[in-house]
Amino acid sequence: MVIVDATEQRVERSRDNATQKAHDAGKKKAHTRKTLIVVNEHGRLRYVSPSVPGAIHDLTLLRQSGAVEEIPSDLSLMADSGFQGLQTDTPERSVALPYKGSKAHPLTPAQKLHTAHLSRIRIVVENTLAAMKHFRILTDVFRHSLDLYDRIVVSIAGVVTRRADRRLADQRRPPNSGVRGTFILQRVYCHFIDSIACAKQVPLTTHGSRLRRRGSSAGTRQRASWARRRSHRS
Repeated sequence: MVIVDATEQRVERSRDNATQKAHDAGKKKAHTRKTLIVVNEHGRLRYVSPSVPGAIHDLTLLRQSGAVEEIPSDLSLMADSGFQGLQTDTPERSVALPYKGSKAHPLTPAQKLHTAHLSRIRIVVENTLAAMKHFRILTDVFRHSLDLYDRIVVSIAGVVTRRADRRLADQRRPPNSGVRGTFILQRVYCHFIDSIACAKQVPLTTHGSRLRRRGSSAGTRQRASWARRRSHRS
């Protein structure tokens, strides 16, 4: 199963009228750039489309990108209500879309249950988009040349994919295989209350090594506390 979604980012208003009109997203009431992504059920990125002006509809972007043709035919597709009509474009595939209600035609309890179930599955693509938008260059108004936009998105997608691979590897690790993350041995120097200097080999997780790289005083105190506890145990 793969999950499809599109995301938009605000861009600076162009001085050219044609470019201005193309990027004017009426729903967002702003000038935006739109990108389509495809992830698997674990949230790992499988496809990132070239960006298009924000006025283009999500389904139109999916059709123009050719992403459906690159997805194996035995995999089912899942998307949000912005892709209504996808099941008509791909009748040979299994497509899961939420129901879209209105005041005149409210959703039935069964339809609401179906939509809620899809939302719980589809949350992985929202988490992937949130991970990409941890980078401010994809969150703030994009003020650089639009020629650089696709390269920046693909670069950040590569970083997010690498982090997802590490997270999935940690999840597949046996439960009693040791500390979480990379097991690192570092020499930590500490001073005990009796002013006797000692050196201990302390196993640190990735979290501990990250504190050390930052040079945080809180991290130094934490490592010293770990060393004291291990010395008392021994």
